[in-house]
This record gives sequence, structure tokens and C-alpha cells, in this order.
Amino acid sequence: LVNRLISPTGHVSGINIEILKPGKDEQEVPDITLFSRKLVEEFRLAHPDIDIYLIGGIVFDFAFKEVGMGDMATLVPAMFVVLLLVLGIILRSFSGVFSTSIIIALSMLTGMGLAGWVGISLTTASTNAPIIILTLAVADSIHILTTMFHSMRMGKAKHEAIAESLRINLVPVFLTSITTAIGFLSMNFSDAPPFRDLGNIVAMGVMAAFVYSVVFLPALLAVMPVRIKAKPESKASTCRPCEGLSSFVIKRQKPLFWGMLAFMVVLTAGMTQIELDDDWIKYFDKKYAIRQAGDFAQEHLTGFDIIEYSLESGESGGINEPAYLAKLDEFKQWY
Repeated sequence: LVNRLISPTGHVSGINIEILKPGKDEQEVPDITLFSRKLVEEFRLAHPDIDIYLIGGIVFDFAFKEVGMGDMATLVPAMFVVLLLVLGIILRSFSGVFSTSIIIALSMLTGMGLAGWVGISLTTASTNAPIIILTLAVADSIHILTTMFHSMRMGKAKHEAIAESLRINLVPVFLTSITTAIGFLSMNFSDAPPFRDLGNIVAMGVMAAFVYSVVFLPALLAVMPVRIKAKPESKASTCRPCEGLSSFVIKRQKPLFWGMLAFMVVLTAGMTQIELDDDWIKYFDKKYAIRQAGDFAQEHLTGFDIIEYSLESGESGGINEPAYLAKLDEFKQWY
């Protein structure tokens, strides 16, 4: 029991509770965890001089979902606000920022709504879907808006500029969306169901973003006031930084080609430094109780990674033979 349920100094002891879940209701894990937390709080009130930590597989499962839902409530709004600020700087148009935000929100809600209709449950992996959809959905709207604004600066009327933007961007945006969706749908080949769910949700959200961008966005822009000042053709079609960059690349094409190739090789070589590791307890920040309990248990009792060996005796009842027991003891001493 030492170093497993009792610390070497005897100042820490563990209580191991085996829970057999019926497996009939998704609410089993939350109910067990919340009830256990209630017992812990009652014990702490009755014995304030004793520290008690709650750890285990069921607690881990609930913590993943709990933290994921917390991230959705904080990271998604924060990223949305940052994205709107960046869009405002790039587009410099309230109508463009507002319409893009509508498309992004509809795409995220559609992806999550379709997930609910097809019976996909939220897990640690799938809770990241809204952030991924938000990131991908903005590209479709940006393509259509920038082309439309450029056409209006060239002197075209708003409706004519919308039609021109759709003519130019419909096929590229469709190809981008469908290839992105196919890429995420390939996650269905994963052995982990949560990652399959993530891929399906993002794929649905990406295709929803395409439909909204080519159907709803143009209609919204057509009825919204869009103020873009027309400029002389020479000024509207000139991008001095773009011309400077293109001239630089053309003049130094060979040095840039070999230099970028070497740069990419150096970066790619970093893949050899990647280590495969999966320490579940480090998935959580130290501010969470589950991480604090896990670190305490690993420091004073035992870790959560267990190596098991199967030592065959070679015959029925052979594990009771003195020769086998002696060999087993030799293995124990060696290990």
C-alpha cells in the first residue's frame, strides 16, 4: 500500500472507491462528480484541519467537459471581439464588419445546431468547434467584401459591385469551403469519437458559412447602406506596397527561391524534436482543482500511468509453484 494509498511518511492516505456506472444515462458522470464534491465539502466543514482532494477517472471526465464549456463562454466571445476589431481596421466599413459578424455568428450557431439535431454530444474536443468555425467562416465574407469594395471604388454601383464580386469569388470560395470541409470530414477515420464529432461539426459550420456568404451576405449588403467613395481609376487600382513587394520578388527571384527553400528545410527539420506524450493531468491549468489534486497525488502517493506485466507460468495452477514465485521475486527485485 505504501506509495499507492499511503505515503512513505504516513501523513497522506488515499481512499479508493470503485464506481460501476450503469451506462444508461449521460448524466451519470455529472451526478457522481457533483455528489462527490458535496461529500468533500461536508467533510471539510466537519474537519477543517484535514486537507482532502478529489481525483479519479470520473472526476477527470467531468472536468474535461466543465473546462470546455467554460472556455466556450470566455474564449469564443473574446475571439469574436478581437476579430471584429481586426475587421474594422482592415475593412474600415461598419456595414462590412456588421455583415461579417452576422455571417460568423450564423455559421457557428448552424454548426452547433446541426450537431444537436444529429445527436452529437459535446466533449472536450468538440467544444473547440465554434472557435474553428469562427476562424474559417470569416474568410468567405472577406473575399466577397473586399472585391465588392474595390469595384465600388472603381465607380460601380453597389448592386453591380455585389454581382461582380459574386462572379469573381463564387467558385474560389466554394472550392475553398468544400476542400476544408473534406479535410475535417477525414477526421471520421480517427479512432477517437470526440475527434470525429469535432470534424463533423466544423465541416457543417464551414459549408453553412459558404451558403450564408453567397446567399445571405449579398442580400444583406444590398439592403444595408454601404458608403464607399469612388476614386479615380489610377488611384483605385494602385497598391504601392503590393507593387513594391512584387518588384522585389521578381528582381531577386533566385536568391529568394533558394533562401526560402533552405528556410523551409530548417523549419521542417524541427519535426524530429517533437515527442509523443499524453499526460492528462497537464491538460489542465494549475488554477483548477483537478490539477491541484492530481499534482498532490503524484507527489505524495502515486502517478496515474501504470505499467502492467503478464508473467505466464506455463501451466494450470503454476503461479503457486515455488519455482514460479522465486522467478517472480527475481523480476520484482530487478524492476
